Parts: sequence; C-alpha cells; structure tokens
Amino acid sequence: MRAALLALVLLLVAGGAPAVAGEPPVRLVTSGSPLVTDAPAPHDAIRLTVTLRDPATIGLRILRWDGTPVRTLAADLPHAAGSHLFSWDGRDDAGALVPEGPWRVELVAGGGDGPVRVERIVARAALVPYPPAPGRIVVALNPGHGGPDSGAVYGGRRESDANLDIGLQLRAMLEASGIEVVMTRTADRAVNLPRRDVSGNGIVDHGDELVIRNDIANGAQAALFVTLMNNAYGCHCVRGTETYTNRHRTWSPEGVDLARAIQAAHLRHLAPFADRRWSPTDRGVRSWDFASVRPWSRRVMPRPALMPSVLVESLFMDDPAELRVLSRPEVRTALAAAYFEGIARFLSERRLAVRMELLDPPATAEPGATADLSARVVNTGTVPSAGWVLEARIVPAEPLYYARPGRGLLLGEVPLPNGIAPGDAVEAVLTGLPLPPAPGDWTVLLDVRMRGERTLADRGSVRAQATIRIGAALPAAAPGDGIARIIRPDLGLPGVVVWRDGLPRDPLAGQELRGGFAAWPADAPGLRGVRPVDIAPDSAAGMAGVYGDDHPH
Repeated sequence: MRAALLALVLLLVAGGAPAVAGEPPVRLVTSGSPLVTDAPAPHDAIRLTVTLRDPATIGLRILRWDGTPVRTLAADLPHAAGSHLFSWDGRDDAGALVPEGPWRVELVAGGGDGPVRVERIVARAALVPYPPAPGRIVVALNPGHGGPDSGAVYGGRRESDANLDIGLQLRAMLEASGIEVVMTRTADRAVNLPRRDVSGNGIVDHGDELVIRNDIANGAQAALFVTLMNNAYGCHCVRGTETYTNRHRTWSPEGVDLARAIQAAHLRHLAPFADRRWSPTDRGVRSWDFASVRPWSRRVMPRPALMPSVLVESLFMDDPAELRVLSRPEVRTALAAAYFEGIARFLSERRLAVRMELLDPPATAEPGATADLSARVVNTGTVPSAGWVLEARIVPAEPLYYARPGRGLLLGEVPLPNGIAPGDAVEAVLTGLPLPPAPGDWTVLLDVRMRGERTLADRGSVRAQATIRIGAALPAAAPGDGIARIIRPDLGLPGVVVWRDGLPRDPLAGQELRGGFAAWPADAPGLRGVRPVDIAPDSAAGMAGVYGDDHPH
C-alpha cells in the first residue's frame, strides 16, 4: 500500500528535453495550488516542475510554515538536464493528510556549481478562491497594530505579533492561489512613517495611522479589506470569536456576507483544538464604527474604505485559555486558513462586482473642452453582465483621491456588452465628454450602473478615478474675498463658491449665485435650498450651505 501510494505521489518524467543555454541553472514551477483534496484537476494535487540546465542531484521536500520537514519527494537523486515533474497529494511521510494552510516547497539541486536552493509556497485549503480568474482579484490585508502600538499584551505575548504572523500566512496562501495581495504592513512597524497629517485635520495622531491603512486598500482598488485582530476587554471575563462590519454603508449587505463567511470558518478551524478546558465560542457578526469599516465623515473619517470591509477579533488574549490556544503556531496557521476559507467563500458567492481602470486619461485640458476616455472593465463577480452601463462623472478634486459620498455630475455613459463572463474584461470608450469651463483640478470617476439606478460602487466595487487639471488652478482668494464649499444635494456634487466683491460666484460658470445655481452643463438641474452664510471679509476660506453631518458644507 505504501509503495503504491508513493508511486502515485512521485511522478518523474525521465529524459526530458534539455534546458536551453542561458537559462538559470535551476527552476521550480508549481501549479495546482491551492490543493483541495476533493476537487477535480488541476486542484487535486500540487504539481512541481523542476528544470535543470545541467545534470544535478535533486532534493525535494515539503516543509511546514516554520520550516519543519513533513514530506520528502526526492532525496538527493541524480537527474539529467531537462524538465522533471513531481506531484504532492497533500500528505506527510506517514501518509496522513496535512492541515490546511501555507506549505513550503524546498528544492536543493547539487551540481558542478555547488548546491542551489529554491523555495516556493503552496497552499492546502477547503475552497478554491475565485476559480474563473484569481489573478483578477486584489485582497487588502491589515494586520492590526504594529510598531509602538503593540495592542493587547498578556503573558509576554503581543497582539501585534500574532496579527502579523496570521496575516503573513494568509498572504502566502492567497498569493499561492493566484490572488494579488496588498498588505498595510509586513513587519513590526507603524504604517504612517514618517508621521504626518494624512487626514488633513491639522493634527498628527493615531487617526492618521488608521486613515492611511484605508488609503492602501483604496489605492489598490481591492475587492475586499480584512483587518486581522485579537481581542482583550481587560476584565478576563470574556472569550470567543467576533467579526465586525458596518451596517451603514452602501455595501453593508456584502460586508455582512464577508463577515459571516469568515466568522463561520473561524469556528470550524478552531474546533479541532477544543479540549476539556476550552472550546471555541461564537460571539457572532456585529456592527461598529471601527476606522476600517466606518462611513465617510468630514471630521472623523475623510477617506473610508470603499470596498466591503471587516474587522475580525479571533481570540481573547486576556482569557488565559484562549491565550494558551493562540500561542500555538499550529493554531495561528489554522486561523490563517480560516480567513482564507471565508474570503474564498465570499468571492465564490459574490454575484456582482467589477474592477475598473481608466486607460491613459489626459492630465490637463482647456476649460470647456471635450475629452474621450478609454476604460477597461473586468467582471470580478460570478454572473455574466446584463444591462450594465459605464458612467463617467466629475467632481472637484480632493487631496490624494476622491472618497466622499455622492456620485458627481454625469459627463457621459456607454452601454457595456451583455454576457461579459466572470473573469473576463472589455474595453470601452466614452467620447465627447464635456469638461468644466472653470479652471482647477477635477476628478473623473468611473462607475457601472445596473438596471435601475444602483451602481456597482454602491455594492463595494471601487470606482476608477483620475484627476485632470483644467486650465490654470483657481486663483487664491485676494484680500476681501473668501472661498466656500457647497454641495448640490440633487447630485451629491461638491462645488466651490468664490466670493468676489462681497458676492458669491459660482466658478463652474463664473456667474453670480443668488438663491439658485448657475448650472453646468446648462441643462443640469439647479441647486435647491442653498443658503450661503456670511464669510468674514478678510477670510481666506470658509464654509457655506449646511446639508447634514456627513456632507461637505
């Protein structure tokens, strides 16, 4: 039985074609990751292709994340130059199936130039994440705390270290499966370094550290954003696993789906470690205003996460039993596998999502000019497109990028083909888009509208955007003038009002603003309910028109 098993696991293609001169002495290519034991090919085994430029001995082993060997596939056997195929079925040397998690493949090739060591990461998992095209998906991971902010510290163990260890293993599993990953941190350090005011409130504090982590996820146009944490209330009286999202976002249904998938996977992966002193406790999915999930707020969160986001508290470090469990390396690997399973399940069940990109947008334009914009739209959901329309809208530019609520003013739209399959992309051109007649920096936003009025940005697909400088920038306020911000409540479009000679003027059209709005374009609906307030004559900036706590005003 053992001999038959080894014969199935180890496939050697002898006499392979010789390697081409000029190639590296040794190459190792893996395929089939993640290994899902009950899945059909290509995920039923990990296939390992070793290419030798010259004859050499091959040592090929499977290692745990910490480097402990669990399986030997080739023990320093001589091989001819060329390509040789090996296979791993996910079992150790004793024939037992290894746990889900990241696994290292170590190749040591010995020849005339001395030994060469090559390592690759593969994953064993319960699910394949986004089988149509994993390379189309970007996942943002945020290991909580870091640097001087260690989080909870109990029994000499720092939460920031546990969060990072789990996050690095999760990244390894996702990347081994073809998913692109961005990390807010990969070492024990803060992210906002050197420390600066990234929130724009004039203060450098911990809030800037939280905002810049959102910036990383938004800049990557991630499909989802996961903050990895472990818990402590300080009372030594609570234990369990809980997952947070926010129920006041347009993408809240998707956020709840992601939270439920990760929460359920946590309980499944922690169950094997239960004993008479401890078992996993389900504290459920909850809503809270953590920085990584909260809505836009001018004062508190100027740049929220724009995609479905969750914050997961895996275990309570101030509970002695849970700290003991979390301290075990195999448990942290199981937690990484739990995150992976939840993410994979969410991606396999998310019906509607896209990834959008503006292709070579103009950096500058003349006031009142028209523009043609090319865009690429990738279907990252699980159903073909039907009735989709690509919209281009415009808003006054914000520092860094535009993350406020509101869609902006419609410049133009173009229907997208029906039947864009999951994982496929199309390119579209929006022609003759009317740019503002007013000078300044403006941001063009891309979104996909479905049948009806709801858009995929509402469901957590990050809008593509590009800033265009129209003519010269708006002049600075002269003595006796002021600058104010307003919002068009009908469109959610922030605007700028420049006060000249004591009168508010609309820079979109350069006309006097008297209880209405000099609309642009000419057929756009007027501004309703504007109530400019006085601005001190010597003020360089001010605010006018109040329309609610979470609107610019």
